[in-house]
Amino acid sequence: MSPYGNPAWVRSEQTLNAKFWTGSEYRSSGYHGDTDDRANALAVVAGLADTNNYEHLRKVFAKHFNASPYMEKYVLEALYQMHAPDQAIQRMKQRWASQIDSPLTTLWEGWGIGTNGYGGGTYNHAWSGGALTALSQYAAGVGPDTPAFDSYHVVPQMGALTSVHSVVPTPKGEIRVDLRKEAGVFDLRLTSPASTSALVGIPTEAEHSIGRVELNGKNGLDTWRYPDVQRLLSLGRRKGSPRLCRSARQMAFQSLHEINLVAPRLFVFFWRVGVGREPVIDLGAFH
Repeated sequence: MSPYGNPAWVRSEQTLNAKFWTGSEYRSSGYHGDTDDRANALAVVAGLADTNNYEHLRKVFAKHFNASPYMEKYVLEALYQMHAPDQAIQRMKQRWASQIDSPLTTLWEGWGIGTNGYGGGTYNHAWSGGALTALSQYAAGVGPDTPAFDSYHVVPQMGALTSVHSVVPTPKGEIRVDLRKEAGVFDLRLTSPASTSALVGIPTEAEHSIGRVELNGKNGLDTWRYPDVQRLLSLGRRKGSPRLCRSARQMAFQSLHEINLVAPRLFVFFWRVGVGREPVIDLGAFH
């Protein structure tokens, strides 16, 4: 269902899934060519694809490679939105391998140059930079929630990556994020511009509980574990994210402690960090 509840949107969603979903992919009944990864990706990015189809769609993106470097951006976005960061990185490496290995230092219009590309495409083309925006927006997890990044979020999907460094320029100044992940430890270091508000998420895996959280080297939430989040989620969705009891807020150093209702298996909890000056926040989670 569309999160917006718009009747026209819901009808579009229902029509797409009823008319074009074959049980394993989206395609027209009159089309006999190779399954189009672009169309399937856009169904996900537009929010029209049924989430129950995600497992099948991941298989589509593992087998079909019709997207140009420009449209490949939307395939990567679809994989990240389906919470498949490892597959996104794998496909990214596969698709851009020849450009990375080339002595040229620019990105090409096609997957090759000349007859190997689009019959003479350029070898310096900005539309091929979608992988870079995907890494910033999803792997590092930085994106705006309000115009001009007055409020923004940092909700990383690192997958198998063990470290990420990202600098995002905004009208308020640079957002700097350094992520490190190793056995039993996740560390997020955020430098946030003055007069901004950041929603910071701690990623986890369903089979792992967070045993300890440290904020700027101080113990944060010793016993705040994934089952507690599940218990709170069972209380039901309300408009906006629920605010927890005063004691939980005190444990989170007087910040607004929020639960991610969209993907509870990805982020155990969020911190809302509101500042009037430029701080450095060092957030660590320990299994």
